[in-house]
Amino acid sequence: MPRPHTTMRKVREILRLRWGEKMSLRDVAAVLAMPHATVALYVRRALDAGLTWPLGDLDDDALERLLFTPTHVTPTREAPDDAYLQRELRHKVVTLQLL
Repeated sequence: MPRPHTTMRKVREILRLRWGEKMSLRDVAAVLAMPHATVALYVRRALDAGLTWPLGDLDDDALERLLFTPTHVTPTREAPDDAYLQRELRHKVVTLQLL
């Protein structure tokens, strides 16, 4: 089951308690009534984004963009050469799956 969306207000509270109040991940999770793995995920995302406490004048949209930017690009694949496929498919034991 997918994790429910956490509001940026709650993410700010996670970061405030973790970095501002120097609480442990489990204590932050207990205070906010959420799994400690979720708290750890948001703290890790904030560290990866280079954020520090206090956040300054970041609004919720900017914070969300920093925390949830895609970190990888899906490689694109070239279309197969149709002439090559037709030549190879003429052989008896060759199938599209093999190619």
